[in-house]
Amino acid sequence: MEISEVLQDFPNVVVLADEVYDFLTFDSHEHVSFATLGDNWHKTITIYSGGKLMNATGWKVGWSIGPANIIYLGGIIYNTSNYCTNTPAQVAFSKALQIVDQGDPSFKQQSV
Repeated sequence: MEISEVLQDFPNVVVLADEVYDFLTFDSHEHVSFATLGDNWHKTITIYSGGKLMNATGWKVGWSIGPANIIYLGGIIYNTSNYCTNTPAQVAFSKALQIVDQGDPSFKQQSV
């Protein structure tokens, strides 16, 4: 039985999908995000890592996407638990992601 089918019986379960290595695929397989399958978007927070994507793991910058009602609650938790943020790294990743989003040929994701 697929996870999506099991989750239909548990409407209050929220899935944390760790997809920090979504760009790293093997044997030409394509990554499929859990949130894109069926109705999973409404119950999934997908987590990404700028450190993994840009090969800068020590920078510890990441982000999450998901439905607004769940992301909002995550923001409350973050604000009460995080006490140290590296602002220059956040700015650097923000600018780098804009370059990646524009399709800059110097940034290429590669399959293994």
